[in-house]
Amino acid sequence: MKASTHGDVDALPLATRLTYAAVGGCPFARRAALAAPPSAAPTGEQIFRFGRMFDGLPGLADTNALAGQLAALGLSMTESAAQARGERNAGIAAIYTYLGQFIDHDITKTETADAALASNMEAAFNAASAHRHVAPLDGGELAKLVNRRSPMLNLDSVFDGTPRESDGSLRIGPVSPGPARPTLPFKEDPDLVELHDLPRLPPSQNEDTDRRARIGDPRNDENLVVAQLHVAFLRAHRLLVRKIGLKPDAADLELKRLYQRIVLDDFLPTICDPAIVRSVLAQPQGLFYRPDPASPYMPLEFAGAAFRFGHSMVRNAYNYNSELSGLSASTPIGTLKQLFTFTAFSGDNFGVESLPQNWIIDWSRWVDHPDGTPADNVTKQMDTLLADELSKLPRANGVIGGNDVNNLALRNLLRGLLLGLPSGQSVARAVQMKLGPVFDPLTPQQLRDVANEASPAQGAALIAGGFDWQTPLWYYVLAEASRVPVDKGHLGPVGSAIVADVLHQLVRLAPDNVLDAPKWKSAIPLRDPSRVEIEDLLRFAQLLPF
Repeated sequence: MKASTHGDVDALPLATRLTYAAVGGCPFARRAALAAPPSAAPTGEQIFRFGRMFDGLPGLADTNALAGQLAALGLSMTESAAQARGERNAGIAAIYTYLGQFIDHDITKTETADAALASNMEAAFNAASAHRHVAPLDGGELAKLVNRRSPMLNLDSVFDGTPRESDGSLRIGPVSPGPARPTLPFKEDPDLVELHDLPRLPPSQNEDTDRRARIGDPRNDENLVVAQLHVAFLRAHRLLVRKIGLKPDAADLELKRLYQRIVLDDFLPTICDPAIVRSVLAQPQGLFYRPDPASPYMPLEFAGAAFRFGHSMVRNAYNYNSELSGLSASTPIGTLKQLFTFTAFSGDNFGVESLPQNWIIDWSRWVDHPDGTPADNVTKQMDTLLADELSKLPRANGVIGGNDVNNLALRNLLRGLLLGLPSGQSVARAVQMKLGPVFDPLTPQQLRDVANEASPAQGAALIAGGFDWQTPLWYYVLAEASRVPVDKGHLGPVGSAIVADVLHQLVRLAPDNVLDAPKWKSAIPLRDPSRVEIEDLLRFAQLLPF
C-alpha cells in the first residue's frame, strides 16, 4: 500500500478510502465532487478545502535554480552522529512530540483523488533532488488538494470508524504474547491489562486491510508512540463509560472537551511562547485565522510549514520501557526505526496479529517526574537539524512508497515551494504588525548564524540559495525556535502565533466545544483543578501511577 506520512499528499486506493475515510458526523462538511471519476470517492464523503491565512504575501522568487537550492538546504538539515550524541535537549517531555503528531492527524490529511497530480508532486521531489526546475502548483492544481480530516478539534480521528462494545465504549485491541512484558509502574483494572493495542482488522492477504487499525485515521498506526497515545484515548473513553457511568454520547463529549482543554491548557503553553498564547487566547475572533464556520478551511501556512515544527523534536532513540530502555546490555534502547515496526500503516507485522506485549509503552518515562525533574525522554531542541532517521524514512510497506524521496526535510521545503507559501520574512512582518513590537524578525545575519551553527554545509546552502534574505517559512519557524533558550525550548514568536491562533480557532469550530461551555467541569480527577494536562488523561486511563 502506498500511504503517506506526516500529512503528505496521497492518492489512496479506493478500497482503503472506503475503509478509513471520515464519513458523516460533521455538520460543517464541505461536500464536493473530486476532480476524478465519480467512483473515486464514496457518496457524501467529507471534503474540506485549504486556504491562506496571509493573502497576498510574497513567497520565494521562482528561479530555475530554486528547487535545487531548496533540495540542497534540505539535505543539509540532518544532524551528524556527534550532534545526535550531544546535549541538544529541550526542557520539554518527549510526549509532546507525539501529542503534536496526534493533533496533526486529527485535523489535517492532504489528499487528491487525481493520481496524476500526486504522481507529479512526487516527480517534483525527485526533480528537485536532481537540481531541475520545479514550478509551484497553479490554482487549478491547488484546488484539487483536499483535506480528509475535519478542520476542527473534535477527535474524529478517534471516533470515526472505531467499533464499539455493547455498552457503547470504544473498542481496544489486545496485545500478543511473546517477549517479556515490561515492568510498568501503574495498576490496571483486570479487564484492561491486555488491552494496549488499537482495534484491528483480521489478518489478510490484502495488504491494504491486513491487520489495519480500525480507527478514524490510520496514520495513528504509523509509529508506536502515537499509536499508544491513541490507545490512551480509547482506554479513557472505556473508563468514562464503565467507571464514571457516562452514557456513550456523554462520554464522547467529555473526551472531546478533555482533549480540547489539554490542547489549550497544556500543549500550547508548552510548545509555544506562553505570553503569545495568552495574547492569542484573549482574541476570540482570531488574529489571522478567521474561518467561516459554515465552510472552514485549513491554512496552508499552518499545515505546510508552521505545524511541521515537531519534526525537529524527534529523537533517533528513546528509553521506551523497562525492556527497551538502553540502560543495560539486556535491555537495548528503542530506536526510531523500531518504532515504525509492528504498525500496520508503515511497518511490518512479522506475522504477529497485534502489538507484542514487550512494546507496551511506559509513559512514566515520557513525562516529567512527579518531583518536577525532567522526563527520561525529552525532545530535541527545536532547530534546523532533524534526526538522521528522518533523512531515510522507510520506503517499504507504504510510508512513502518504492522510489519516493525519503528525506523529510527536503520534502517539507519542496512542499512549501509547490504550495506557494509566503516567505518567513513576509509572515514575520505581518505577525509583528498584529502583535506589536514584542519581537523583531530575524535578520539575514541571524539566519546565517543559525545555519552555520548547524553545520558548514547548511550555512553554505542557505547563502547559495539567498535564503538568508528570503527564507522558506518552515525553515524560518525552526530557525527562530533555535534561538529560544534551551531550558524553555518552545517555538519563537512567528511559530507560536500561527500555531496558537489556528489551534484556538479549531477548538471554537468544533460543535459543543469546551469554550462554549464555561460551566464545564472535568469528570476525571485533575492534578491542578484549574487546567487539564495530558498526564491527567494518562493517569485516568491507568497508564500512569496515581
